[in-house]
Amino acid sequence: MKFCKGFAALLLVTVLMAPSLQAQIDLEVDSVMTSSFPTVQVNVITRFSNVITREYDSTNFQLWEEGFAQGPLHYTCPSPTKSFSLTIVIAVGSTMSAGDIGYAKGVATRLVNRMNGLTDEGSVMVYDGNQLLQQEFTHIKPLLTSRIDAIAGNGGANHMWDGVYAGVSYCANDGVHPSRGVLILSNGKGDGGTKNLNDVIQLAKTAKIPVYCLGVNAVNSDQDMKELSAQTGGTYFSNADQTVQQLIDDLNGTPPYCTLEYTSTNLCRDGEARNLMLRLRKDNDSTDVNDSFPLSADASTNVSVTLKTDTGTVTTGLPSDIALLLQPAVQGQRLYDGSISLQFDTSALKLQAVRTAGYMAEGVTASPAMTATGADITLTGTAQLDGGGTLMMLEFVGGNVTAATVVSVGVGDFQQSRGCLDATLASANINVQPKRASIATAAQPVIFNWDAAGNHYLPDPAAVTVEVTNDGDLPVSNLSATFGGAPEVRLAYNAGSTVAVVPSTLEPGKKGSATFYVQALPQQSEVTAQVDATVQSAEGAQALQKLYLNIKPAESGYRLSCEADQIVINGGNYEPDPAEVRATITSAGTMDSPAGDVTIVLPPELTLNGGNATQSFASMAPGNDQTLVWPIDYPHPMTATDYPIMLIASANGYPADTCHTTLTVPVLTAVNLEMQCGITPAIADTATGYDDLRVSSVVRNTGGATAYGVEASLTLPAGFVLGSGEMNTKTVADSLQPGDSATVMWTFDSFLTLGCGPHPYTVDIDVTTNLGEDAQCSANGELQFPDNLLPEIIQAAPADIDTVLKGDDVQFSVDMFDWEGTVLSYFWYVDGMVESTTGNSFDWNFDTVGDFEIMVEIYDSCSIATDEAVTYTWNVTVVNSTGVADGPAAAGGFAITGNYPNPFNPATVIEYRVAEGQHRVQLDVLDMYGRVVRTLVDAQCAGGTYRQSFSAVDLPSGTYIARLSSGGSVQFHRMMLVK
Repeated sequence: MKFCKGFAALLLVTVLMAPSLQAQIDLEVDSVMTSSFPTVQVNVITRFSNVITREYDSTNFQLWEEGFAQGPLHYTCPSPTKSFSLTIVIAVGSTMSAGDIGYAKGVATRLVNRMNGLTDEGSVMVYDGNQLLQQEFTHIKPLLTSRIDAIAGNGGANHMWDGVYAGVSYCANDGVHPSRGVLILSNGKGDGGTKNLNDVIQLAKTAKIPVYCLGVNAVNSDQDMKELSAQTGGTYFSNADQTVQQLIDDLNGTPPYCTLEYTSTNLCRDGEARNLMLRLRKDNDSTDVNDSFPLSADASTNVSVTLKTDTGTVTTGLPSDIALLLQPAVQGQRLYDGSISLQFDTSALKLQAVRTAGYMAEGVTASPAMTATGADITLTGTAQLDGGGTLMMLEFVGGNVTAATVVSVGVGDFQQSRGCLDATLASANINVQPKRASIATAAQPVIFNWDAAGNHYLPDPAAVTVEVTNDGDLPVSNLSATFGGAPEVRLAYNAGSTVAVVPSTLEPGKKGSATFYVQALPQQSEVTAQVDATVQSAEGAQALQKLYLNIKPAESGYRLSCEADQIVINGGNYEPDPAEVRATITSAGTMDSPAGDVTIVLPPELTLNGGNATQSFASMAPGNDQTLVWPIDYPHPMTATDYPIMLIASANGYPADTCHTTLTVPVLTAVNLEMQCGITPAIADTATGYDDLRVSSVVRNTGGATAYGVEASLTLPAGFVLGSGEMNTKTVADSLQPGDSATVMWTFDSFLTLGCGPHPYTVDIDVTTNLGEDAQCSANGELQFPDNLLPEIIQAAPADIDTVLKGDDVQFSVDMFDWEGTVLSYFWYVDGMVESTTGNSFDWNFDTVGDFEIMVEIYDSCSIATDEAVTYTWNVTVVNSTGVADGPAAAGGFAITGNYPNPFNPATVIEYRVAEGQHRVQLDVLDMYGRVVRTLVDAQCAGGTYRQSFSAVDLPSGTYIARLSSGGSVQFHRMMLVK
């Protein structure tokens, strides 16, 4: 048994004194202090295996407020605030093993070590069958520890409550500090004595001494100790570490927490609670805790900002980034969940995406959705705003516009779930342009150096390359480049001035090139020729590139140029005849030019009119020139013909030079028609009228032959109508001699136009002859209407109506004319409320007695935009079919008693009664629109019954109303005419 008991004690010491195999750190938020905001103090309690520990610094912590890391963190732990008196009572009786006593002594020693050694005082008492004050109160820690070390078990009785009672009594009577306490280190077992649990509790309560207990191997014997601690305000501890930490903290006034202090980066005080997340890390162990703290609202932390889009350019079908700006710069604010509403013309712009990464709104997810009037952006998450500028990037796509369009993009609404941003919402203009075809060019300069050995320039020829880049939004095709020319250079190989770009079609961003082979002409001094190279595409894209060609001076050389006469027809004859071809040799270089020959090479259709094909030129001083002339006979072709001519210059020791020219021979007997078109007046408006509008054309034969069967055809704009008897095609002249002219004219009866405002138009006229010659011309004019010529009411039905019976259905209608010929819109109102928009007619059932106003508003497509309308109003009184009776005449039986027969054709008798006395009486017959069709009686009548005949022989079938009125009384009666 002794062996087993000793093993159990060893196990207890191992469990209670050694770290747990499952020991872990723990973090708790005790409280958050914000009285010095934006400085925030977070009081945290840190534990290791449920025991408070403070062995950390700020590097062990991380803290996030509303998801944003805060720092720097400052970690401080509180100091004791008061001194204390502690009596430690240790059981040493027979029920406490040596291991138990050793464990108790270890706890006592650790407690003494935590005393400050200056003012804190401790005492030690042991008990078995007796009570022994092992050490009276002292602040000297070595004295206390030596007395604790001397404690040993004695195998005596275990009078627990006598020992505890003595310890409480000693602490209460001899402790000098207001903060006092007693710790019991026992297994909770008692075997006699004069005191019991209640005695101890009463004493501790009376003396206000909290009793703390640590059960030492108190298996199934700790209930009384737990009760003692609970009743006296102490604590029952389950392990030694907790005892040492918490007991001293309780006695010396040290709170359980330490403080993490930081300055919040979110200065907004919107009255909402702030979320906190803290992380404690120690070695490879860590723990997190979430908490929150309230923060009262403070309007002074609100900031005024402006939200607007940046200006920019967006292209049809292509995405472009436009910044959503927040200005001015802000610090310490947040962007929270919410929404932003944009307003813009959705036919010209689409919002495709919103990006926040890399911008001020990073941390917020933005989801766009198009609306009928713009787009809504939904914001999810939180972003920290520190600065100004781009809040987020909006990716717009241009709509299908045909011309550059300015679109106003406004921030229409801004909502946040919380926060302190007072936003002013503004707008900015974005330019939306259609996709454009555009090209850019580049070229390197070229240098020509004179080769004295070969008497010519090198390179010969030079390859001059123009690089072409498609810098537009559309593919470009049929690209060509045209060499503008300069007197200092010429194209080699008799090449044309226009070449294709290779490749001739370029996608956006791709490159191509055009190459010209250029020869330099001899120069007397160094020059730089500037040549324009024009690149264009089938889509109209064009770019002008300057080519810089540097030409060094020649030593001795010559330049050859040539030209042919221009042949014209005068009085039916060619002039000049023969024609001349001239070659000019210019001395160029720093020394005299060589002598040489020029030979003309003619096509077989042309012949020399005397002289030799080869002529000589002499040596000349620099800058001088000499012209050689060849007379040429040419044929009379049936069609205009170009004849190519080449001249070759040669000189000994020099490369041959060539020159090309063309002799153009027109057709001698051709008809040539020229036209001039005109419109009178060129501008017609409502002031001058349209009846005098005339289109005329003057046709003149400027050729050398007579034109026969000359006709002119008129092509009119949409909506024009020719005058009565007019034809689109008219004969100008049966024959038109060379030099003669004739005039043709058209008139108009009427025309229609569409749209709003002025209406420009073009009239095209084609003239032809029976020989196939033709000519064209166009005349431009303008019909001017007011910017909004309102439609006109031609007829309204009923034209007049004043009274109808209750229950009657009445149809109202208007017939309209509109100058612009646009679609008309009708709005029908009953007493100011819109009841129909279906067209130019409106049916209404008058089911209530009273006065009603029926009104129609008519808009055309132009006036509806300016809210201008044409209106027509009917004022209708509705009465009961039995009549409306009031006034003195009604009192005596004023009434229509009926008509006989009813229905009738074509005559009937109306019977009516007049009240007693003399009354002015009027009997009318009304149609269903309330119009008076007959007045049967209008006279002074005495009281009595009357009969009045009514003939409707001239009236159509239908319902008619007999109306009897006298003074303030009115009676109605319905009659039916059936033919």
